[in-house]
Amino acid sequence: MSESTDMSDANYIYNIAKGRIAESIFEELFKKLGYTVARSGQEVKFPELLNGQKLPRNNPAYSFIRELPDFIIHKGNFLRHFEIRYRTDEYLTFDKISRIYLDSTYYVLFSPNNIYCLSPEQIKESLKGDDNKVCFPQLLENCPEFNFTKEEQEIVKVIRRMAVNLFANLPVAKSMKQRVEQKTIKVPIA
Repeated sequence: MSESTDMSDANYIYNIAKGRIAESIFEELFKKLGYTVARSGQEVKFPELLNGQKLPRNNPAYSFIRELPDFIIHKGNFLRHFEIRYRTDEYLTFDKISRIYLDSTYYVLFSPNNIYCLSPEQIKESLKGDDNKVCFPQLLENCPEFNFTKEEQEIVKVIRRMAVNLFANLPVAKSMKQRVEQKTIKVPIA
């Protein structure tokens, strides 16, 4: 394996880890708030298909599997899909938005600065724009669809501050590469 392949693998694993941390925070937060939380993403529903196999990307079944939202959460009359993302730049490009589940998926974006939430309606409105970006103007605790009580909003704020502190202290991939080059992080060569 070449050094550039090793670095690419290391960055991939690093980015997957950040995403999983965000998913875990989301899952535990909503359990704490009394929601039933079910993982529904591709990693959970079809692990045998994703076990290092190359799937045909031009196949409609691949898109269906690949775009499964990460979670379904439920409480009372509230039942929604959620896609959880971690981004340092606090926006998604249109190619990262599921077209299959567009009408039912909320996006929660974790960043080093905040946790944001965007409803399907807000996403569709953003898709009408010209700049190829979906921005997240709304903090999670202010998302009206949840109808959070004041106490629940405070819980979300505490968890948001904890997550911000956690993610703000993680190095970004570029500085990780520099640290690998400086030999302060060892990446095993297979």
